Amino acid sequence: MRDDVVHLFRSLRRSPASAGAVVLTLALTLGAGASIFAVVDAVLLTPPPFTDSDALVTVGEAPMAEPTATPRAVPYATFEAWREGAASLATMEAIDGTNLTLTALGAAERLSANDVTPGFLTLLGVAPARGRLFDRDDVGQPLAIVSHAFWRGKLAGDPGVIGRRLVLGGRPHTIVGVLPERFSFDLSPGDIWRPLPVTPAEAARSGYRVGVVARLARNVAPAHLGRALDDISRMSSPPASAVATRMATAMSGDATRTLVLLAGSAALATLIAFTNLAGLLIVRSIDRRRELAVRVALGARPPEIAQLLVLEAEVLVALGTAGGVLLALWITPVVGRLALEQFGGLATRGMAVSWRVIAAVALVATTCAAVCGSVPGWLAARRAVVDVLGRGVSPPPRELILRRLLVTGEVAAAFVLLVCVTLLGGSLLRVLAVRPASTRRCTAPWKIGWDPGRWRSSTNSR
Repeated sequence: MRDDVVHLFRSLRRSPASAGAVVLTLALTLGAGASIFAVVDAVLLTPPPFTDSDALVTVGEAPMAEPTATPRAVPYATFEAWREGAASLATMEAIDGTNLTLTALGAAERLSANDVTPGFLTLLGVAPARGRLFDRDDVGQPLAIVSHAFWRGKLAGDPGVIGRRLVLGGRPHTIVGVLPERFSFDLSPGDIWRPLPVTPAEAARSGYRVGVVARLARNVAPAHLGRALDDISRMSSPPASAVATRMATAMSGDATRTLVLLAGSAALATLIAFTNLAGLLIVRSIDRRRELAVRVALGARPPEIAQLLVLEAEVLVALGTAGGVLLALWITPVVGRLALEQFGGLATRGMAVSWRVIAAVALVATTCAAVCGSVPGWLAARRAVVDVLGRGVSPPPRELILRRLLVTGEVAAAFVLLVCVTLLGGSLLRVLAVRPASTRRCTAPWKIGWDPGRWRSSTNSR
């Protein structure tokens, strides 16, 4: 094995240009692909960071005349009727996103905040890192729960934060809790969480509108809950239809189609890179036919020849994969920021190159290297040693034809894949060209009338 490694590095040193081209191509392709798949993994494959997130749904209303329209926030009276009428099917809580001005703590600053019913965070399955969550007696009280980032940053990680005062919207609020570091609510990101500033009776009289999140009971589907709430919604003015959407679907929203197109383009680009690798290794084995024939004549067995070529392919792919992972670690934050600019609702979702992305890239790369190294080894083992050594330096016409066919096939395959990437890219550009303010389809019901950049509420005046 030691001799194979020494011979391997000698072989790579004799042709540094081709080896460098392979490593650089794989690093660039796998790095770009891994960064895109990291975003796909964070948005589409990673479940929301809540307890039993599959049971969480958002609930809103759509006009009876337009059942496929974007669900909208509901009056607080409707929320109360839903909660009472479907108590056996789901537990429901309400939320209203807003903006508050923080003063008396340096320069005045505008913060994103959420006003919620007392059981909202408990419904999500959140346990505070410090302090406590809200209870029923907190409705209408000037209390606040802060995010972990706000506590570590603006409050400098103050260990005595519980009981500290914050002036929000000109009114002092007492901090009663700090949320855990990994908590995020992408549908309405906020640093400050408060109890609803009005009592249920005041909210029902004033037409206060809220978004609704529900936790389904066991064996209850979102469609079942929606049908159960329809009777109440149809009695509203104007009549409406209740729509329940799984939390994971609501969080990904209209990002799904775009990310699928991006992932498809990245996969095709990776396939192009591995196609080029396969062609390069096969052509290299043809060029090394005399060297391999001499090794066979000196007693090397075909499996040993195949092992040498597979080892060479594995080393090249391993170097390219390592470079790709390092590149992905560097550019994934940039790709994540671009994704956040397009899909603001994902602003708090952590985006990083996870072990799943690295494992998938390594598995594909290792498999390709094994195939690309075994085929040249099999071709070398089929050649007769006397025929190869007796033909001189110039390759025979049959091998020249084979080389041309390989190059032509590689170019043709790369061209087809490139056309596919181009078509996917065109589709992606058309998707990104859609104006979010006019045609964007949001699945969280309280996004109606919200700023697409931050999705803050404008339905309730402050």
